[in-house]
Amino acid sequence: MNVREATAADEPTLLEFTRAIFDENWDRPWRPPEVTPAMFEGKLVLLAEEEDETGRLRVRRARPRRATRT
Repeated sequence: MNVREATAADEPTLLEFTRAIFDENWDRPWRPPEVTPAMFEGKLVLLAEEEDETGRLRVRRARPRRATRT
């Protein structure tokens, strides 16, 4: 696995992943924030990549863990 800093070319992937995370996990009574490139400005954004069986690189996202209540 290779972890690297995201570049401008990764922007569509970052936007897609962020939208998916909000779609899967947003459980507040208000709407999630609008997903735009501005969300990543001034932040360190890292991507993890690994080669699949064909040697192509895949960008992976970790599934966020939900807090459990006791």
